[in-house]
Amino acid sequence: MKHRNLWLCSFKPSLSAALLGWTLLTSLGTAQNKPSAQKSLSTDKQSEKKNKALVQKMLETADTVQKEVGVLRGRKFKRPVNKAVRTEKQLRAFLKKEIFEEELGQGKLKRNQWMLQTVGLLPKGMDLGKTILDVLLNQIGGFYDPKQNSFFMMEKTARLGDFLNRVMIAHELTHALDDQYHDLNSIMKKCSKTEDGGFAIGAVVEGSATTLMTRWSMENMASAGRKGMMAQMKAEQERSKAFFEAPPYFWTLAAKYVMGMRFLVGGGNVVQIAKKLRTMPHGVAKQVDQALKNPPLSSEQILHPEKYWNPEKLDLPITIANRKEVQAAILSTLGGGKVIGEETLGEILCAILTRPQKKKLNPNLMNSASFWTNQAARGWGGDDLIMVQNALGKKGIVWITLWDRPKDADEFAKAYGRYHLQQGNFRIAKQGRMVVLAFGCTKGLEGTLLKRIAQTGHFVKGKESVEVLRKKEQ
Repeated sequence: MKHRNLWLCSFKPSLSAALLGWTLLTSLGTAQNKPSAQKSLSTDKQSEKKNKALVQKMLETADTVQKEVGVLRGRKFKRPVNKAVRTEKQLRAFLKKEIFEEELGQGKLKRNQWMLQTVGLLPKGMDLGKTILDVLLNQIGGFYDPKQNSFFMMEKTARLGDFLNRVMIAHELTHALDDQYHDLNSIMKKCSKTEDGGFAIGAVVEGSATTLMTRWSMENMASAGRKGMMAQMKAEQERSKAFFEAPPYFWTLAAKYVMGMRFLVGGGNVVQIAKKLRTMPHGVAKQVDQALKNPPLSSEQILHPEKYWNPEKLDLPITIANRKEVQAAILSTLGGGKVIGEETLGEILCAILTRPQKKKLNPNLMNSASFWTNQAARGWGGDDLIMVQNALGKKGIVWITLWDRPKDADEFAKAYGRYHLQQGNFRIAKQGRMVVLAFGCTKGLEGTLLKRIAQTGHFVKGKESVEVLRKKEQ
């Protein structure tokens, strides 16, 4: 799948209302205030003038916040940013065009849904398209569109209250500023060819905006009135509960915000991150520049920042240099057929797949890296998920996973089998640091497939052969 899911990996649109409430509450400390009552914009003719005045105020507020964003980042905007207010109807039309026509058209949505359900990331029977639309329509408070150099505020954000509205604006205009210096659209397109690559670059982009909006909040908390401000954020936190009722696969949207911020400041807990932000004159401007010029390549590097920032601990994903030859070997084992898609799931999705499936997760803990990974996923070295269709037209998946040590491979295989074996649609074969999972029409051939892949594949980590690395380890 060469063009990745816009909704999951892109900085447009951002979940800049409810999820930012979660981020700020967990970053700055929760309050005991009860949620304040919220009023939606009136639509009757009598209040039309009032609505127009409110829209005008939102636009003026955006102009003010834009200047503050430039000061906090230590950079001037190179050109004006177009600003407008949109209705939910207009947002729905935008999402359908950008996501369902351009990004997930020509059968990609159906294929993605099948793949996610097959490996266990989505429940059987779930409509992926409907869920995507429902989640985004419920959560989006504004978005920046680089194609139009435009920032769009949602009409409904008027109900957030002035403080949260300004927080959302600061977040989105950071995207606009980064875009003017780095051409985010081009970078995202280049780096988002897989789930894992899309998550990694998305975490940089969203982390940049989240660090700045958090710093903006620190600077403006006193003037906003802490009690009222915390009540506004608490109310948005309540509203975002619907988001966390979706399967954990969708939660990786939130991970880009909180883990992206943590990655850019070099790790740490909530208190340590807040301290770092207070002592950084222009926030993470230098770190953003580096991470956009030389992007992280995996969710592993985002979850473990030292594996990107520390040269001595740099950990690049293992990849298959001769992917076409390996695919040919797989198809030969099947007796013919074709490859219908490729994917890399990464550490973060391996963690979701190997956690206790019935265990409820507490969203209040999502600022911690341990919320997003676990023992069975931490030894991730790389993975290549290959979707195939055999000569009879039946579909299957060969998921090649590579691990840092044989022990890590054992832990993953055991945990995945423990939580998904009841589905009965796959089998596992393991050899050393490689685990191969066979689904659908490839099930039953896992042993032969593993041998053919091990014999044919040329595995590399960065520019070095994995065989050379093994000798160094010995």
